[in-house]
Amino acid sequence: MTTAIKINFNLLLDKALIGKPVPEPGFNFFLRNAIEVKKNRDKKIPEIVNEFKTEINKILEKYNTLNEDDWLKNAWFFTGKANIRTLFLVQLSDNLFHERDLLISLGKWEGLNPKYSSALVDWFMREFRPAGFRPDKAGSLEARINYCLDGSYWNMKIKDGKCAVEKDEASEPHIIIRAEAENLVAAALARAPVAVGRISRIIGLAIPAVYKEDFEASATGIYSMGSALIKKRIRIEGDKRLVRNINKSFWHFWQRTRQAEENIKRFSYLNETA
Repeated sequence: MTTAIKINFNLLLDKALIGKPVPEPGFNFFLRNAIEVKKNRDKKIPEIVNEFKTEINKILEKYNTLNEDDWLKNAWFFTGKANIRTLFLVQLSDNLFHERDLLISLGKWEGLNPKYSSALVDWFMREFRPAGFRPDKAGSLEARINYCLDGSYWNMKIKDGKCAVEKDEASEPHIIIRAEAENLVAAALARAPVAVGRISRIIGLAIPAVYKEDFEASATGIYSMGSALIKKRIRIEGDKRLVRNINKSFWHFWQRTRQAEENIKRFSYLNETA
C-alpha cells in the first residue's frame, strides 16, 4: 500500500491538479506497483505500517490544501474518468483493505470502522460498480438487482446498454445479493489470505511480467469470491443463469490492465482539452 501511494496515487493526484489527468499510453498502474512491492517484500510488517503512516500523512497534506473546486477537477483511475473526490475515495478503500490484510495477519482485525464504512459502500455502489459496466458485453441484457449491505439497500438496473445504481430497493428484483459490505468489497477487490497470494506468485513465475499482476489478481479474486460464496458470506438469490450473464457484463478486478489501457485511450481527450 505504501508503494501505491508513492508511485501511483501521488502521480495521479498531481496530474489531476495540473489539468492533465490521464496517463500516457503504455502506463501500467499495476506493473509499476508490483515492481515496487517486490523491492519491499522482505520488510517486516511493523516497518511497512510505519512507512504507510508516513506516506499517507504526506498525501493527506496535499488533499487538505484543496478547495471545493479542486475536489471536482477531472482525475483518472483504471476504471476510467473520475474526479479528485473519487480518487480520494479509491485511495481510502485501497488503504483500508491493505491495513485490514496486515491486521488480519497479526490477528488484530476488528472489522471496518463504521466511521469509514458508509463512505466506502457509497463509493463502491455509486461509482466503482457502474464504472466496471461493459455495454458491449451486456447487449440487450435487462436486470434489476437489489443489494442488502449492512442493513442498507441499493438497487442496480441494467437496461438498454446502461447501468444505474440508486440507494433504494427495486420492486420485483431479478436478483438479490446479501452481504456485509466488508465481505462484498473484499471479494470484488480480490483480497485473499497471504498463502493464496504466495501460491499465485509462484505459479506466475512462468507468466510474462506485463500479465503477471493480472494473473495474481485473478487467482486471488477467484479464491476470494468463491470462498465468500461457499461460506455464505455473500448470498445470491434468483436466476443463476441471469447471474452469469450479469457477471459477463462487467470488468473484473483481474482484468484491470486491459481496462486501464482502454480507458487511457478513451479519455485521452481530457489531456488535450484541459
